[in-house]
Amino acid sequence: MKIGEIEKAEEEKSLATVANFQKLGEEAKLKRQLKEEEEKKLAEMQRREEMFKQVIEMDPVDAIANFGMADILFFSRRV
Repeated sequence: MKIGEIEKAEEEKSLATVANFQKLGEEAKLKRQLKEEEEKKLAEMQRREEMFKQVIEMDPVDAIANFGMADILFFSRRV
């Protein structure tokens, strides 16, 4: 095997390693973003649930509050 070919192979191997690390970094970033979005959705649903509970406590037949609460319960799979 020629020396130039070994150096070329080592260079290509290092480039492949760098590309692999970049891909793993992008995947980790995407997972982190998805987790943050899910946490934001959960916090927003909890905030909305508390608001609807307050309205339903004052007026148990309020259609909008009952619909909103049903929507939250459906999407949180608690029904």
